[in-house]
Amino acid sequence: MKIFNHYPYRPERRAITLPAFWDFAWCGAIPLEDFNPRNAVYSLKLPVPGCFDVHPAFAGAAGTGCYRTQFEAPQTDEYLRLTIEALGLRGRVFLDGAEIGDTVIPFTPLRIDFPAEKGLHTLEIAVNN
Repeated sequence: MKIFNHYPYRPERRAITLPAFWDFAWCGAIPLEDFNPRNAVYSLKLPVPGCFDVHPAFAGAAGTGCYRTQFEAPQTDEYLRLTIEALGLRGRVFLDGAEIGDTVIPFTPLRIDFPAEKGLHTLEIAVNN
């Protein structure tokens, strides 16, 4: 039963499950503000959720790392919501190379609504520890 006629009624919200392992690029001393996903060189697969500085190659390292995955958007003209439960000290989120969100509040949830056309998309999350 709808109580308010003007309130949007959505009987269900579909979820897209993203992979457990994402491509990873270590960008080292590149400041997060200067990070460009087109310049990232992805050489590893790391688990998400995860923390790159617990990987033996980056133990004790400080800097910027970037995670990348792809997903299929199911419909045209639909807004999707990316939900991140926690994200390093600071982070930037890119969809198909364009920035769609960021955070400067350490280890807090982040939700980003964004339009996505039907088809394959690349999601990249740069994080600074």
